[in-house]
This record gives sequence, C-alpha cells and structure tokens, in this order.
Amino acid sequence: MDANERQLHLNLENLVSASRQWLEASRGSKAYDLLKRVDHLYGVIHQSVDFSVNGSESAQVVHMAFLLCHRALLSASVAALSGNPEDSPALTRRALEAAKLVLAIKANPANFRLWTAPKQRIGRWKLRNAGQKPKEQLRLNYEGLKDDPLFENIQALIGALSDIAVHFTPEHISGYEWLHIANPDGLTVSFERSVEDVQQEALMLAAQHQLIHCVFDRYFDEAIRASGNVQDASQTALEILRECFADFGHEDQIERMSQSWFGVVPREHRWARRT
Repeated sequence: MDANERQLHLNLENLVSASRQWLEASRGSKAYDLLKRVDHLYGVIHQSVDFSVNGSESAQVVHMAFLLCHRALLSASVAALSGNPEDSPALTRRALEAAKLVLAIKANPANFRLWTAPKQRIGRWKLRNAGQKPKEQLRLNYEGLKDDPLFENIQALIGALSDIAVHFTPEHISGYEWLHIANPDGLTVSFERSVEDVQQEALMLAAQHQLIHCVFDRYFDEAIRASGNVQDASQTALEILRECFADFGHEDQIERMSQSWFGVVPREHRWARRT
C-alpha cells in the first residue's frame, strides 16, 4: 500500500495493514534496537531492587507504577514503530505522572495520601453520576519538591507533550505532513507521518524513559545505578542513544549529556521536533 493511500482511504483494515508493514520494516533499525535496549533495561532494573521493601500500600503503588511505566514504553514503542508516532506521547505522559507520584512519595510519604484523596475523588464521581460538573479541580500540591530539578524536568515534559501531541492544538496539527491532492472529483486532503517522524519519536521515547529511570533510582537511594548489571545494560542503551542523537544532528547537545544513563539529559531533547 502506498504510504499516502493509508490516509486517503481511512478505515480499520487499511490502518491495520499499513501498521503491520511499518512495524516489520522497523525491525532491525537503530530506532527499534534502541527501544529494545530500554525495554531490556527495565527488566534488569526490576531485578536489581526489592520493590516490596516494606510492604506498605505506597510501596505497592510504587511497584505498580514501575510496571505500568514499562508497559507504557512497550505500548508507545509499538505505536511509534507501527507508523503512528502521534499516539505515543499520551501513553508516555501518563507514565510521567506515575513517576511524578513516586518522586513525591520519596520527598514526603504524606504525599501518597494527597494523591489517593479518597473523599475528594468519591465526591467528584458522585457529582458526575448525578449529571453535575465537579466544582473544583483536584490539585496535587505535593510537599517537599520545590526547586527540585528532577521534578521540574518532569513537569516541563508533561506540559510540552500536552501541547505538542496529547491535546488537539496547533502544534499537534502541524506535526503531520499535510497533502493536497488534485483529482477529478476535486481536492483531496490527506496526511501522513514520515520515517523520520517514527525514528525521532523512538529517540524521544528512550530519553523520556531515561528520566523515569532517574526517578526510580532516586526512590531507591541510587541503589539501581549501583547494580553492575544495570550499569552494563544502561551503558549499552546510552551508547545507542548518543548515536541516534548524532543521526539527527544533535552533536552540539551530546556534549551536554551525562556520561551515565542516570544523569539528567538536557530537557529539550525529550520533546525535540523535526523541522
């Protein structure tokens, strides 16, 4: 199927067929290998620390958050590598919210109860079920995170992804390649995403989950980075990430990257857009 035909004739069968073709064509690419390395790193990290360290409710949620962040990577990777990179950021945004909670719990365990907020959440659903709009937003003003660079990076990334890809904004529309094709019946408007878009989204995904790994490393008092197995797996991922940055012309920014996977990558790398 021609790349543009998929969007000219939008239907489920065409999308499934085209997505399969994209995914198979992506196998063996550097983008695919990068995401496989980050996937592998999640597994190594999971084995390096004890998530049930105290058996508390908050510790259980931290464990769930880690597993769901890993799942978000896999789902977003499949979306991106299947030629639908615009569907990836929403999954990543939710994973970043999970990581933000983990960071908040580490800063102050009382933040966990602020997040659960059972009375407020139940009250909001009662209003919805009664056909009413909840009067106030549920604001999560976490304690102990003021001026925390890692928290600020997460907040900035959540906001950037929301504007660029999650919400219906001018930035989102401009991310597509719009085509105006003349035909006997008039003008057909079509849209498509390029191979470069898919590759760049894979690069952004890896950098975004690098930030998430830094959060869990903070939670476990840097025990994750101290693991020899994690060091080996993360170094391999970092090397491929550097190669991908170079492929997209970010050589000047590579110098600003940490020599460790658990250093903070310049935040603009996590939402850079192809121009």
